[in-house]
Amino acid sequence: MLELLSDDHARCVLDELGEAPRSASELVERLDSSRATVYRRLDSLESAGLVRSSISVQANGHHRQRYRIAVDRVRLGFDSDGITLEESARGDRGCDVVSPVHR
Repeated sequence: MLELLSDDHARCVLDELGEAPRSASELVERLDSSRATVYRRLDSLESAGLVRSSISVQANGHHRQRYRIAVDRVRLGFDSDGITLEESARGDRGCDVVSPVHR
């Protein structure tokens, strides 16, 4: 996850999604990045659990996948056992769910 968070493109995607849920097409426009770059980062961010996607249906019947931030925070810790990375996601009942990502 550290490698992913060190990627400029991934951080730009997270910045945009931090403002509002967006489709990949909206991200391509707003970031002035290639479609392939945006989709690769979205796939990586979703696999890492930092981003979630859902289908939104428009009034005309068309649907598109929208992406949103899935975590409230990511905490990096250093101790005698090494590096710890924890993500904190908002649970269904409004409580924080903390899960260790790497040790």
